[in-house]
Amino acid sequence: MLPESLTDDAARRLRERFGPNELPQAERKTPWKILGRIVREPMILLLVATASIYLTLGDLEEGLLLGFSVFFVLWISLYQELKSERALDALRELASPRAMVIRDGKERRVAASELVPGDLIALYEGDRIPADAELLWSAHLQADESLLTGESMPAAKRPGIAPESTVYSSCLIVKGRGLARVTETGSRTAVGKIGKSLQQAPPASTRLSREIRQLVVLFAVSGSIVCVAIILVYGFRTRDWAEATLVGLAAEMSLLPEEFPVVLAIFTALGAWRLAKAQVLVRRPEAIERLGAITALCVDKTGTLTQNRMTVLQLAIEGSLRALDGISGRNLPEEFHEIAEWGVLASHRDPFDPMEKAILRLLVEHEWGREHLHSDWTLVREYPLSEELLAMSCVWTRAAEPGALLIASKGAPEAMIRLCRLPPERAERILDQVAEMAVHGLRVIGVARAGPLASLPKSQEELPFRWVGLIGLRDPIRPEVPEAVRLCREAGIRLIMMTGDHPETALRIALEAGIDTRAPVVQGRDLEELDEPSLMALLKEATVFSRMVPEQKLKIVRGLKQLDEVVAMTGDGVNDAPSLRWADVGISMGARGTDVAREASDIVLLDDNFASIVGGIARGRAIYGNIRRALSYLAAVHVPIAGLAIMPVILGWPILLLPAHIVFLELVIDPACSLAFESIPAAPEEMHRPPRPVRGRLFAARDLLRSAFQGALILVVGLLLFRWSLHNGHTSDQSRAQVFIFMLLSNIGLILADVADGRLSRLGRAFRNPVNSAIVIGAPLLLAAILAAPHLRKAFAFEPITSLETLLSLGLAAAVSTFIGFWVRRTA
Repeated sequence: MLPESLTDDAARRLRERFGPNELPQAERKTPWKILGRIVREPMILLLVATASIYLTLGDLEEGLLLGFSVFFVLWISLYQELKSERALDALRELASPRAMVIRDGKERRVAASELVPGDLIALYEGDRIPADAELLWSAHLQADESLLTGESMPAAKRPGIAPESTVYSSCLIVKGRGLARVTETGSRTAVGKIGKSLQQAPPASTRLSREIRQLVVLFAVSGSIVCVAIILVYGFRTRDWAEATLVGLAAEMSLLPEEFPVVLAIFTALGAWRLAKAQVLVRRPEAIERLGAITALCVDKTGTLTQNRMTVLQLAIEGSLRALDGISGRNLPEEFHEIAEWGVLASHRDPFDPMEKAILRLLVEHEWGREHLHSDWTLVREYPLSEELLAMSCVWTRAAEPGALLIASKGAPEAMIRLCRLPPERAERILDQVAEMAVHGLRVIGVARAGPLASLPKSQEELPFRWVGLIGLRDPIRPEVPEAVRLCREAGIRLIMMTGDHPETALRIALEAGIDTRAPVVQGRDLEELDEPSLMALLKEATVFSRMVPEQKLKIVRGLKQLDEVVAMTGDGVNDAPSLRWADVGISMGARGTDVAREASDIVLLDDNFASIVGGIARGRAIYGNIRRALSYLAAVHVPIAGLAIMPVILGWPILLLPAHIVFLELVIDPACSLAFESIPAAPEEMHRPPRPVRGRLFAARDLLRSAFQGALILVVGLLLFRWSLHNGHTSDQSRAQVFIFMLLSNIGLILADVADGRLSRLGRAFRNPVNSAIVIGAPLLLAAILAAPHLRKAFAFEPITSLETLLSLGLAAAVSTFIGFWVRRTA
């Protein structure tokens, strides 16, 4: 009988009184704090300095225009940052600790922040304790309290014996289970009082961030050198040091790489948010980098490939096997009653495990078994499952026989045969039955009983067990799994299934899922007999492993990494944590996984669904590809901007690009690189390509040369157009206007070429994004307004040009964009 629990209304009133169950957290980024950081960025400081120089020189229109540009750039940057922060807030909410609470008599999982004093909480092995609480009941409960005490050994916990009856917030349940009443929450807990916050350490820099930092340093140093050189060259040539400074600042602005780190931050945050919408919660940013590089995916069968909704399909006693239609066999012969009854007695009274739930459902539908559900049965003790013996036993007493101890046990058939000390001939007959059931894809467990006894030994292996029979359960394959497995194989990802089930069961499930089964099924015990060369040879071929324990899973992960595979590993238990840490991408289960597994993993699968992993890999590849597209565009577009600002000075021509022009182009570049490229969906062929090399550079020399070529093409055509216009008698302001039209339209063409991968068939996806549409339509309209308005035209140092000259700029931009699109497609 459960103790009295709070109601939802009572919990709400207590939460209003005590506040949320949270420890002090790092301050969130408010809009004002974000704005304060943005105004200290180099681009903003350069704009302010340039505007100040113009105002000092008395050029009011240029100064006001740049001043207005400062506010516009600030607005765009703030919008981008706030969008990223909202995405991160949503991820923090998804990743917040959870707790199993009992309210209104029903067990449910809620955010740990919702707990209040008086709440009834269930604690299971692998859980992080959500609040300080007093134990009401426990079974072999041990907690790791090293966070508070520094003591590495787990502390045994028992109700009614102080201080062993108290469990503390943030400590870890390493063994057993229990029921407790919350006493303190939030900063009133023991960990809260001593000021130990669970804030995460600042994230370590990733390989991507280091590579981008190198690019930023390269561009920034180059920009500073060029700026000083331009000021000196132009100053000594013209003796106009004020204008020389403005030209130098324009050159610096043209090379300033402020968008590079923005791309990584925004793409990572929004990419993680999009993955979370697909039920894939990213806990560590570097996981996004590795998702697209996975070559081997190690998955557990239960709940990942299957639905984790078990049904009893067969019961077997020696010499007889009974198939059931689901769980509705009301006419079950009496000789099978015993195995169903003792199967339930070998389970928890309020089961959480799907297998135990299925056995209980079978009994509930039969009147002959309902007496075992009555309250006159009292659980005295449990012998828990261990890695050495895959069996668990429950010790009961009945009101009718108060001194008699009855023991029910269930577990792997091999373990139960060992407990019952069966002779080899009888054991062989039972194992034949197991194989017959397993060939149909059933998970088979053995059931045994002992007693009545007057006392209990220390170990369940000392109990005088008697064999009862076998239970065969079926966990259906998820309907979406075969298609997801097919996509994995087409994407060059090797799928490896690891399960604790019988080899025949594992083989049947693998065949249904579509996993390559040409190599024989390997049992866990076989791995222990192999030396390293033999293990490496085996891992190159084997794809299905049965009768596995966590240590053997870790052995496989380590071996695959020695073979230079990029390994993803799924896990949900406490003992899976080492494998999850060792894997390149550790994937824990969000619905049935323990807190330990989630904390050890890089990714949490919110719906425990294998298809979500495959979708996450596809999205991870797309995110990485979009970052490359954005950086390629940035590198390409900075070449003509910098060249058109610098080359006329070197060649002794009139100045072509002024700070106002560069700011205008930046207003196109910023939203394009951070929003337009980020939202490009995964291409259909994304999962038809082999994984990219995990150690390959994001932006290799080949990519840099390709971007440089694209930018150089725009630069050369722009310079030739400028020279041609000046040669034909146009003023420098007219020539500047004509080249700027070409430059803006070529920039838009470059965006479309990169977004569409140079394919006309994908040009439509560029316009499905409102940001792209706004850039493609809005930027030319704004430029047309500038050319039409005298004051704005003067501020930009433009003069009117003819329709033919405008069409020439448009035609050249179209030709260059078409060639770049063709080039992008050929070199993609």
